[in-house]
Amino acid sequence: MDRAYENTYIGTFIYTLGFVLGTQHTVGNPVPPISLNLFQQTPADKWIGDVFASLGGKNFLIEFKRTEGKLDEKEIKKSHRLAEEIFKSDFSHLKEISFMSHFLACGYLNDQGNAGLFVKPYLGVADLNCQPFDEGTFIRGMLSGVAKIVIGDKTKNMPIGYSGEQFQDYLRLLKRLFDVGSSSSSGGIIMNVSEDGKITYLASDNIFDLTKTLEHYYEKQFQIRPARSHGLSR
Repeated sequence: MDRAYENTYIGTFIYTLGFVLGTQHTVGNPVPPISLNLFQQTPADKWIGDVFASLGGKNFLIEFKRTEGKLDEKEIKKSHRLAEEIFKSDFSHLKEISFMSHFLACGYLNDQGNAGLFVKPYLGVADLNCQPFDEGTFIRGMLSGVAKIVIGDKTKNMPIGYSGEQFQDYLRLLKRLFDVGSSSSSGGIIMNVSEDGKITYLASDNIFDLTKTLEHYYEKQFQIRPARSHGLSR
């Protein structure tokens, strides 16, 4: 294979996520309310990214890029601009949220012609001390809420996924920075599986209402609050 396009990597990622989730369900784990929305090549792509995913009360924003031996310069510039805003005193509380919920997934072909993905926190895209997740580690982390990450000479269990009003604060920051002057739609769909296996879909007008509705369904189904702050430090 000479190359694989971004949508090929996205499709494979979504299929793999569904496969792993389905495998867990077959051993008796309940299926939480799920929303997996593809915004690639839509007006909302420029601020939400290619994929918004919410699983078990944890939200993720994922941008996909095909690499040709180096990181995408446009994404590096966006990462730097985002970091400049976040490290201002007024937005410093969003650093944790970004690091736990906003990711860049890079597709590549190795010397043997096999395809793969590596995933980095969006704020750490250009940080050589922040080592990437492989696809399997990241997907299992999305479902469990924790994934091992290497930063410098330290390996730690990193909580991933975020929810609550502060996550919506982060979405508002992204919209302000990267969606200037646009009134683009960012509606999405929630999938819910009942105890008897019935699948239903619920549409939402925008991503802000979507995240609130997901949290409501998650709390109602499992009688617990979704994960929020974990006191992550770098």
